[in-house]
This record gives sequence, C-alpha cells and structure tokens, in this order.
Amino acid sequence: MAASANTTDVWIHGACAGGGYGGWSYVVREGEQWRGAAGGATRTDAEAMALTGLVAAIEALGEASKAGQLALHLTDVAMLNGSDTHPELARRLAKRLADRSGALKVVEAKTAANAAAWTAFLASWADFARDRAKTRGAFSAPIPKLNVAKFAQDAI
Repeated sequence: MAASANTTDVWIHGACAGGGYGGWSYVVREGEQWRGAAGGATRTDAEAMALTGLVAAIEALGEASKAGQLALHLTDVAMLNGSDTHPELARRLAKRLADRSGALKVVEAKTAANAAAWTAFLASWADFARDRAKTRGAFSAPIPKLNVAKFAQDAI
C-alpha cells in the first residue's frame, strides 16, 4: 500500500481477558513517519480498550494530518457507532473526529487483504500491554521504533 501525502493511516487493536485486565495498541503512518504505542488498564473490557486505543492514536496525530484523509484500520468498526457502556470515551472520540476537516475512511480487518499481518502484530502488543497492566496498573508507552519498522515492512 503506497503512502499518500494527504492520507494518515491508523491501525488499532484492543484486547481484554478474564480478570478485567485489558490492553490496546496502535500504529500510525503520517506520510513517511511511522510510530506506535500500546497501553493497558485494569477493571476494563474489550470495548473500552479499543476506544482508548483509537482515542490515543487520534490524539497523537500531528496538526498536518487534520486536513488530509484519515484511514482507520479497525478490527471492529462498531466502535465508531458510539458506546452506551463507555459514553465518556465515545464523546472524546467524537470530539477528536469532529476536530478534523479531512475525510474519514474506515477499513475493517475482515475486508482487508493484509489484515492477518497487522492484526497479529497489534494483538501481540495489546496482549503484552494487558499482561503488563496486571503488575503495573494503567500505563501507556511507545512501541519501539524497530518493531514499528518491522510492521511497516511486513504488514503493509
């Protein structure tokens, strides 16, 4: 997939397991710049983790990306429909999306030809974040650049 100068791509995944521990991860491509982050929380659920990851990714975007197209690569597009369970996260997401003047494109994992590669990468980081939240509590941290470079090479 060739990068367009006017398109910012965001890949997101959220995960939760028994015990209420959850994790999220994202990778962002703005032009030729790639970066990613992962985080975890306690007393949460999968929907909250997916929304948290999406909000974190959008909040991390640079000013230049606000005017261009934003392509969201999601494992579950239902998170864009709002949330009765997590109204505050849904409001934050709606505000961040409304702050943008560019077009929004949504790519659902089950329809993407390369979905297996990017969902596996992000699921691994979300699972790692979930496991780390068990001992550290809520946190977020960047995904190392070498790992993001591997994502850029293999998953796209």
